[in-house]
Amino acid sequence: MLTRLRNHFGTAGLVVAIVALIAALAGGAFAATGGGATASKAKATRGPKGPKGPKGDPGTPGVNGTNGKDGVNGTNGKDGTNGSSGTSATTTTFVGNEHGCAEGGVEVKSASAPAYICKGVKGTDGQTGFTETLPSTKTETGTWAVAAGSKGIVLAAISFPIPLTTELDAAHVVFMNEGQPAASGCTGGTPAAPKADAGFLCVYTSAFLGGKGAGITILKTGDGQPGAGKTGAAFLIGGTEGAIPDGENGYGSFAVTAP
Repeated sequence: MLTRLRNHFGTAGLVVAIVALIAALAGGAFAATGGGATASKAKATRGPKGPKGPKGDPGTPGVNGTNGKDGVNGTNGKDGTNGSSGTSATTTTFVGNEHGCAEGGVEVKSASAPAYICKGVKGTDGQTGFTETLPSTKTETGTWAVAAGSKGIVLAAISFPIPLTTELDAAHVVFMNEGQPAASGCTGGTPAAPKADAGFLCVYTSAFLGGKGAGITILKTGDGQPGAGKTGAAFLIGGTEGAIPDGENGYGSFAVTAP
């Protein structure tokens, strides 16, 4: 065998061929063992892991997907049943001290629990207003007017709408001629707003023409004496100073307050 190889390659060629074969066999063994000790040493001396690289650019958006199919329509719901009619409310009155009501009331019945509505409590009797006579310290007012077309004596009436309980004497009857300030017993009164203190008749003059109210006297209607009666007084002009002149006339107001 060797003789044939030597004859084919020659002595030098045979040596080269044998070396190449040995090298090939050694290389296969090296590859089969993973590099042997040299490979293991290289793996053990590998350096530390490097830092994380930067984040890559976002990818391009994907294509929109196709729309899904429409869902199937649902079935219609069933009609509900009609409810029953409600109960009408009824009312019943009751009297006396019942259901927490002192003076009776009304009971209301319905589908709910009964309810009770009370009447108001009766109030106490109050005082009456003006009746047969003017109450004490109450005031009433009125007007007067006189006119004379010729010389003579003139009488006019001052009538009280509500009578007094007693007559007033001359000291409690005050006449104030035109422009005269309010006298004692007529505090704060004027012809436009007549006033009188308790127990006084105050006669105010708005205007007097002609004799300017000469000779005026206020008399009781009962006996003709100066003062005022329960239902009023007489307004006398010219009775003490002679006849009044032509065209004597005047008007004004009065106030009387019960004692």
